[in-house]
Amino acid sequence: MMRRRIVHFYYAALTLKSQPDHFDAIRTENYMLRAKLFHHAQAPWEGDSVSLKYTMLQVLKNWPMSMDGEEQMKSVECLAHVSEEEVQKCSEDHLQEQERLQELGEMRELIGTDAQGWVSDDDELERGRAIIQSIKDGLMEHSSTEMERTAVLSHFPFDDHDENT
Repeated sequence: MMRRRIVHFYYAALTLKSQPDHFDAIRTENYMLRAKLFHHAQAPWEGDSVSLKYTMLQVLKNWPMSMDGEEQMKSVECLAHVSEEEVQKCSEDHLQEQERLQELGEMRELIGTDAQGWVSDDDELERGRAIIQSIKDGLMEHSSTEMERTAVLSHFPFDDHDENT
């Protein structure tokens, strides 16, 4: 996690120094929204439609999206219309999903795995398994219903699931 932040910082600093126009472009909200929209639309679907919908709603909010910071010469009416309730619900869903993803990232960092669940060596594997078991035990202890216990036992994200059965 820290490595990604450092790489991002150096990229931004070097871009500011060597290509100020590009740096200004990557800081512009509409350019970032456009990039997010393309990223979410082209990414393989992994059960996350909330991020794409949230980005689409941000684009609708900024419509028409001027890319150069000036008023557009010809504005086209946006054909999509969304109710305020749907915008609010999507914003809440997106916030909850971001919190879950942050928790998942923190657990991965604690366990020592990458995004695909790999560890660097056998020692890390054993240490990771011990941490996973303690997390699972804590979740089981705080499960108040049989459904929650079944969910922890059957769907714990860090278990080695046999996907061929």
